[in-house]
Amino acid sequence: IVKAKVDHGDSAAFSALISLMTGLESNIVCSLKWKDVVVSDYGHLMLEVYKQVSSDGKTESAFEDMNDYRTVPLDRMLERTLSSKKELAKAKLTGSGTSINDVYVVRSVESEWKNMTQCLPPKKVSAFISEIMKRNMGIKEDLVSIPTEDNGTKDTDLSVYSGNFLRENFRFHAETKCSLTEDELCYILGNDRATTMGCHYIDFENQEVLLSLKIKLDRLASFVEGSGEIAPNMRYFKSPKPTAVEYFYETGGKNLDIKADAKHGAVLRVEDGNAHRNR
Repeated sequence: IVKAKVDHGDSAAFSALISLMTGLESNIVCSLKWKDVVVSDYGHLMLEVYKQVSSDGKTESAFEDMNDYRTVPLDRMLERTLSSKKELAKAKLTGSGTSINDVYVVRSVESEWKNMTQCLPPKKVSAFISEIMKRNMGIKEDLVSIPTEDNGTKDTDLSVYSGNFLRENFRFHAETKCSLTEDELCYILGNDRATTMGCHYIDFENQEVLLSLKIKLDRLASFVEGSGEIAPNMRYFKSPKPTAVEYFYETGGKNLDIKADAKHGAVLRVEDGNAHRNR
């Protein structure tokens, strides 16, 4: 439903799609400009997250928590969508004197090009999501009684829950479909890392670590697109041993078999048909 609306130029749906696939709050998504969409050393797209915008879209501000400053890799579906949107925006900007870097990724009205430097207010995204939930998810009234401090009760309708459905949806699928570790998920969501290893020994800004996250997030794109393909030319196999995992990669007519064991350390064996390397 959301993807179809994005294809028809709905700005709120575009913002919702980015949130659905990255777990970013709408106030962050709506603050993104094209200069914040960067290319990694490995050629994939990433979002530089360092600011947010007020609910009415008029005021930008920095974060108070350092965990909120992060780089979020994009899955291949979002890469295609953003690349297409950017090319369209660049074409419309020809001769305008406005730099593409100053244009918001999600603009206030996508069908109008007169004011391309005005972002979409996050409150409109919230209204869009609420409408989608009511119309298309078939959520009916569900009243529950919650005890109050004065020993009374208060009825609450769960059907009008105002929490961040898209962020929680991403959290669920990132764990179940993408197999993100707890620390990886915390990093992407801007939360405190869960383990000592994640807090002090893993550099999540490292290009190789971000590439690993991108490959995992591609699994979510496969699920959303219904393609069944985990990643281009890549297949994953589970080892009979719970402490081992095997990756098989096929490219250029050659096979690359990677086996990794994790038990009191790690052993990685890479085989390309001509040479063997152990670490």
